[in-house]
Amino acid sequence: MSQNDPSEGILRDASRHYASGAADKAKKLMRKLPPPKSWAARAAFVQLHRNLGTPRPEEEASLSAELAPPPVSAEQAFDRAQAYLLLNHAEALPAAQLAHALNPTEDGPILLVLKILLEANQPDEAYAAMLKAVDRRTDQGGLLLAVAKIFGQRDHIPHAEALLDLARPHHQDNLAEFDFVKAGILGTLPAGSSQSDMAETIFNKFAGDYDQVLADIGYRVPEIVREMLAASPLKKSKHLNVLDAGCGTGLCAKLLRPYSKSLHGVDISAAMLEKAKAKKIYDGLTRSDLNQPATVPAGPFDLVVAADVLIYFGNLAPVLASLGQRVAPGGWLLLTVENGEALPSPGFKLGASGRYKHSEDHVTSALTAAGMGRPKQMLHRTLRYEFGTEVKGLAFAAQKPMLAF
Repeated sequence: MSQNDPSEGILRDASRHYASGAADKAKKLMRKLPPPKSWAARAAFVQLHRNLGTPRPEEEASLSAELAPPPVSAEQAFDRAQAYLLLNHAEALPAAQLAHALNPTEDGPILLVLKILLEANQPDEAYAAMLKAVDRRTDQGGLLLAVAKIFGQRDHIPHAEALLDLARPHHQDNLAEFDFVKAGILGTLPAGSSQSDMAETIFNKFAGDYDQVLADIGYRVPEIVREMLAASPLKKSKHLNVLDAGCGTGLCAKLLRPYSKSLHGVDISAAMLEKAKAKKIYDGLTRSDLNQPATVPAGPFDLVVAADVLIYFGNLAPVLASLGQRVAPGGWLLLTVENGEALPSPGFKLGASGRYKHSEDHVTSALTAAGMGRPKQMLHRTLRYEFGTEVKGLAFAAQKPMLAF
């Protein structure tokens, strides 16, 4: 998709509204939106109009006619393949295979081929396509690890393990990190393991590109926090003491500032904190490990936000007990997790991504045990997209009782 077409930004906003159940807001944005320029974006435009019950048959016919001739470049072939996939067209797989043949050194086309095959429940064919593709690459290690995660997330564990075995020789300079990621993919990380040291290493490396990478995968967590704040009784009156727990590079800072008399951010990664400091929004920043309560400011805080950080914890009872102690009576705790849906007891599971998923019951129980009471809000939302697949999340807002009995 084009990076310079303003229509695509509006289209993404409308798609997010639709995905979160706000169809009326999506329709309002789409009403006067002209078709975007790229074929893939136009396919998304057509599909969203279908979903909203406002079909655009003339645009759909025009797009289909443009897609029919063979592409004239590798870039056009990839755009065409993405459009066919969005339209659920039978030509999606041949188009993706052609795009990969024209540009075998780029990740996008082969990942599209794998996505189509895996969604058609053809893991053996996807694995064979991956082996053929990696033979034509000099930078094999990164692609093998990324694709192992994709297979792991879809529970094709034997294929994931085989790809990890092929990837390991390419990661000799960071074997500890590789083995940690491998354990996450295969589900072999010990239940009580702390991810603190490895998370610090990974995020220190990731800090420079963090904001852009998250923008590229449709990262929605700050918007979800904004939505919960808007639905709460809290006012933008700059009178609250606020803790941004796991603040990263400060992606939530701008939306928290209007509520804050004092805004303090904490994170385990020094490199992330440097990025947050450069934004000049926080009143204070501290390197803290949420696994180590003594490193976290004591508060009390009127609002504590734990946005997209609890995904690195298994059992949430200890960390929420610690955060709950820092919430003033009558104060609020807002948090997000990846949705574990109907996970059995204990209600959390390490996924192939290296992040934990949590069930609604587990979070609710941990909040209650932490003295926060039952949540005032609980939202089902899309957090981001990973390898083109929606990452489902849960968001909670809980208010600490004024009096404890």
